Parts: sequence; structure tokens; C-alpha cells
Amino acid sequence: MSRLSQGTRISKDTPARQSLHTQARRKTSIHDFSINNLTQVDKSQINSNNTQTQINIHNGGSKGSGLRILLEKSIPGASLDSSARDPPPRCHPGTRAKYIEKLTTWGRNPNNHLERIAWLKGLAAVGKSAIAQTCAEDLGDKLAAAFFFSRPNHRDKYDRFFTSISHQLAVKYDSFGDIVDGSIIRNPTLVEKALSHQFQNLIVNPIQQLKREGKELPGLVIVVDGLDECADARAQEDIVKIIAQSARKQSTPFLWIILSRPELHLEGVFNTLDIKSITLPMELHVSREVDGDIAMFLTAKLEETAQKYPELPSPWPSEQEVWEIVDLSDGLFACAEAASRFIDDDDSPGPEAQLHDVLRLARKHSDQKRRGNSSTGLDGFYTLVMERVPPKQLQTLLWILLVTCMPAIEGAIENANVVGLSKSQFRNACRSLHSVITITNDTPPKLHFYHASFMDFLEDPARSKRFFIWSDCAMTLLVDVLISKFNKIQVKCANSMKRSFIP
Repeated sequence: MSRLSQGTRISKDTPARQSLHTQARRKTSIHDFSINNLTQVDKSQINSNNTQTQINIHNGGSKGSGLRILLEKSIPGASLDSSARDPPPRCHPGTRAKYIEKLTTWGRNPNNHLERIAWLKGLAAVGKSAIAQTCAEDLGDKLAAAFFFSRPNHRDKYDRFFTSISHQLAVKYDSFGDIVDGSIIRNPTLVEKALSHQFQNLIVNPIQQLKREGKELPGLVIVVDGLDECADARAQEDIVKIIAQSARKQSTPFLWIILSRPELHLEGVFNTLDIKSITLPMELHVSREVDGDIAMFLTAKLEETAQKYPELPSPWPSEQEVWEIVDLSDGLFACAEAASRFIDDDDSPGPEAQLHDVLRLARKHSDQKRRGNSSTGLDGFYTLVMERVPPKQLQTLLWILLVTCMPAIEGAIENANVVGLSKSQFRNACRSLHSVITITNDTPPKLHFYHASFMDFLEDPARSKRFFIWSDCAMTLLVDVLISKFNKIQVKCANSMKRSFIP
């Protein structure tokens, strides 16, 4: 973890600066680089996460204090109905019906099959999260809990996964919650244990105690979306192994629906003999067979836009124009969703102008495909979005997006402080990206990415080109800003200390 030690003034040419620059540019440093104590505006609104969770908040062990500790070590924003994910991605009625029907039928009938885990894998942007959300909602009272990982939105901490599942179960079942509450009151360190111990103490043991008391929980479904976005690849494997071991031993009554990209390490763990035997494998292919579903989705979304603008011609857009956007999407729902938000952007010149830009991109993309260009429509759309950023704001926006990769800086206000912006300046800088990000109404507000594929694009120089956020130029300028801010803080601290010692 790279930190600037207190009392050190850094010159722009020192080895310390060069080390900071080098470490920040490494790919792995996205998860290792930390910046602390730079906040200067609206400090009262910022929740500091620089220290471990305080475990002495349980008021001497009063009832409910254990669950409060558990909540502190959970991620409420990863749940099915959290405000942090509102509005969540979900399948338009009639789309992805085959997958939704298969998963929900499997989940509602646990006694009709041997599999205890369903694994739906698919490449980025094919619509896995929408399927996860829709399945979870359709399961209704058959749903026990749901967790939606998101790397760009910082819902990726592996040590808060099982604690979050346990807390959701505690809220749903009072008897389960009472047992967990008492266990944590007796031993508050349970929430800090290794993953296997968290699962055993916070999920398995309470369920087994209820079973002995004749209060056995029913066979329900737990949905886990985006496991590949969990911060640690080894932890991803451990989570699958822990769940599978429980499923084989039937130490819990749950079925698990897990959705992820087909990463090699996950392919490996799911293909081990003892896990493969209890897993229902499914794959969501990138295929033009879903064009009809995408057209249905786009037609409905653009009809909603047309209703807001009665001056638009009717019909708007034409069926041909809808299918041009479908062709641009290349079978990826994420592209169609982003395009519909782009066209509906209230801060734009208007839906007709926005549609014109998307259609121009679609026709360019179609021409490139005929010439054998392998770039995707999604990359073309993300490039279009970035090209719409005013030139004077582009560098600032790239800094904001770069700083967002740093896990220690989660709030929008913290982002603004690091790059030296007021809240209003920060919001103005992000206005051009309404189709791919939004700023939440939380306190403090946070940047919310609609889809992880946008950050994937920005972090790949071959795809994003001049918008690559880890470029040498961007890193050099950002490090200069951080050093300047750090030195100003050091001067203020030194002056304050001098004043405090004046007799």
C-alpha cells in the first residue's frame, strides 16, 4: 500500500514522486494504491473508512447490537432493492425469457434435481446483471438473499460478502437474526474472520441451531451476480468452494444462482469434479439471435422518450432506425441500454440530435464491419460518449475516472477534493457522461457506473486510445496535483503546530 508519510515534503523530481508515479501506473495498483487525508471540502459529509470497523459499538451487549456490527461489515448497496443500484438493470418483459424461465423454475423446485448451484457465465455486456435482477424479483418469496458485485462501484470487497448474506437473512428471518445477534455480541470478531469461518459462524451455525429447535428454514435461492468483479481472484475461488462444500454436505437449505464472466480461474474451479457434479452450467452467448429481444427493448425505451417530446414526428424513430441501433449493439444489451440513455439525455440538444449521432455511428460501424474491422459497436459508442466531452473538461474528467479506480476514494466529494473541484464543478464535469454514469443522491454522493464494461474500455489502451485513463500524461499531471495538495496540507499543519506552541 503506497502512502505518503507525514512530515515529508515531496519535490516533483524526487525518487518518492517517481515511485508514486510508477506504482500508480501498474495494473495491479488499481487495488493497492491509497490516498488518505486529502479531503478539504464538506469534510463533515464524508465517512472515513481509513480505520477498521469499531467493534465496541454494541452498547454493552444490548439486543440488536450484534446485528448493527454485522451491518457495519456488510454492503447494503449490493442488495436486490438498494437505493445505490436504483434503477437496477432488469430484462424488458418478453426478453431473455428462456434463461429466466429455466433459472426460476430450477430455483422453485429444489427437490426435482441434484444440482445445488446454477452457474450462468457470459462475456461482458451480454446482460447477465439484468437476468440476475429479473430472476431475483421473479422468485419472490423463494428468494433468500441477493448480492450484486460491482468493481467500478466499489461493491467488490470479498470479506463483506458472507456478512451481507447473513445480514439479509437476519432481516428476513427474526429467529435467524436473534441467533446471529447473540453470537456477535458474545464474539464481535466473528465479522472479521476468514471467509470459511464467516460462512460457518454467521450462516451455517445459526441454520443448524434452528434445525435442532424445529425451526428449519425452507429451501430458498440466493442470487450472486458478478462474482468475477469481486476484488480478489483467489477469494472468488474460495467463495465457490465454500458454497459447494456446504451444498454437498447440505449444511444449508439454499440453492445458489451465480453469474459471472467466464474467467479462466472460475472455469477451473467450477470444472473440478466435486463441484461440477452439483452444478447446472449455463452460458449466455454473444449472438445475433437476441436481436429481436434488443429491438423489442429499444422500441419500448424510445417510445418512452417520444412521449416526453410531443413535437417529435410519428412514428419516431422509424423501425429501420431501431434496427440500425440493434446492428450497432452487436448482440450486447449493454450497448443498446447505453444508447437509449444517450438519446434520452435531458442535458443534450434533444433526442433527434442524439439519435442522429447514434445512427451516424451505427452506419460507420456497419461500413467498418464490411471492410473487416473487428472493433465492437460498444467501443464505438463509448468513444462517441467521450468525444462529446468538452475539450476543456476532458482532462479533468479523465482524472475523476482515474481516481475512481482507487478503492480508498469512494465518494464523489472525495473525488472532487483530490482533483481540486467544488461539488458543482464536479457535477458539471460529469454531465456529458449521463448515459454511462450517474451521481447518486447518497450522503456523500457517489459516482455510479451503469456497467463495468465502461471502465474496462477506459483501462484498455487498445480500445480507448486517447481516452485511456492510465496514460503517462494523465498520471504525470495527476501526481503533480496530488503532490501540490499534499505539500499545501503539510504547510498548513506546520503553521498550525507553530501557533499552538506560542506562549
